[in-house]
Amino acid sequence: MCEVSCTPLATCEVAGDISGRMTSAEVERRVREVVARSILVDAGSISATAPLIELWPEWMEPLILVETLEEAFHVHIPEQDWLLLTTVETVAGYLARRLAVRGAKRDV
Repeated sequence: MCEVSCTPLATCEVAGDISGRMTSAEVERRVREVVARSILVDAGSISATAPLIELWPEWMEPLILVETLEEAFHVHIPEQDWLLLTTVETVAGYLARRLAVRGAKRDV
């Protein structure tokens, strides 16, 4: 079980196992938590298919979300990748694949 805590300006701390052994559902739940805490809304109110740009407040830079996700999941998201991550669903799928690859490399 992982816990994510963020300040209102999206600085996040993650406690728990991020070893790459998370299910896709767990990754999606954590992505929702990170997004929700970053924009100060309830995670249950965020649809997996809602465009992230529509969720993000105008006063906040969208790049902050990328940085927050990188911190929360301990991964680097290259610019050519983050431009394609448009919904919670696409972010969760991307991160699940990245974590699975990272976990597989550790097992070798």
